[in-house]
Amino acid sequence: MSIKVLVVDDSKLFRRFVSEALSADPDIEIVGTASDGLEAVRLAKTLKPNVITMDVEMPRMDGIQAVRKIMREAPVPILMFSSLTHEGAKATMEALEAGAADFLPKKYGDLSSDKSESESYLRLRVKELASQVKIRPVIEAETTGFTEPVKTEFHRVKRFKLVVLAASTGGPMALQKILAQLPENFPCPIIIVQHIPPSFSTAFAERANQTCALEVKELQDKETIESGYVYVAPGGKQLEVEREGRQVRCRIIDPKPTDAFKPCIDDALFSISEVYGAATLAVILTGMGNDGLSGCKVLKRRGGHVWAQDNRTSVVDGMPAAIREDGLSDKVWSLSLMAQKIAEEF
Repeated sequence: MSIKVLVVDDSKLFRRFVSEALSADPDIEIVGTASDGLEAVRLAKTLKPNVITMDVEMPRMDGIQAVRKIMREAPVPILMFSSLTHEGAKATMEALEAGAADFLPKKYGDLSSDKSESESYLRLRVKELASQVKIRPVIEAETTGFTEPVKTEFHRVKRFKLVVLAASTGGPMALQKILAQLPENFPCPIIIVQHIPPSFSTAFAERANQTCALEVKELQDKETIESGYVYVAPGGKQLEVEREGRQVRCRIIDPKPTDAFKPCIDDALFSISEVYGAATLAVILTGMGNDGLSGCKVLKRRGGHVWAQDNRTSVVDGMPAAIREDGLSDKVWSLSLMAQKIAEEF
């Protein structure tokens, strides 16, 4: 059975480009195209596609409004296309909050310098969204603005010296929910390793900072890791940490051409395990594939602890399932309980 795709973009040239790239796979069928959000909403109801690709900026109704309406009335995995500008990244974060499942840069050159490789990656992503994403209708209250940061204080014995939150598909919204529930006196630093393109990590950090009682910021090269902060690993780069005397600093490294993930969870955990060892709590959240599995194995050998998100609340239960199935998870929590259980460790 073929995967039915609706392609939405106000550019006729881009609609054709996406349609031709996807149609090259015999398992994918383009069932329709739309040039604006209003048309997209109508076709989503009548054509019932398995996946929708959606532009952000369109006439009559933009992509964010269209995602909200579709996820209320005809929920389906939606893949957003966005420019790698700061404004484009901010709009994409809004689309994810509205219910979009994932996003890709609109310029294929940002995916790969090889056109055929970029098209192949797009086909793979669409097939993964069709087969792996769990769709839940978005309630209006969940998409209209921010809640206030949690101010509750916890007083526990400090057990860990670093928390690592790792995620991929579905991660930005899962992470925001966790961060919004953490107390302002949380006693150790948090590092976020989210598969994300350049500039999107900046927009994510800025958006998360509005709801988190701690300060959320994008990591800079050679920055000292300190309590009271949530550090977001930069998109398109690799992260390592190293000890200098009593301080721990980060290193932001250019990726190798062969790196599949930028940032890579495994790579980050390798150095984190060496520096923090048993004082590390790694939490593996929603995401495709198994990035983080090798890093968690190393961390466990050094005495660290690993938690995984449960199947029910993961948008894509790939990365957490890999941890659970390998017997690496010390505990498994739902997304709604994750922040509370992290805070209770201190």
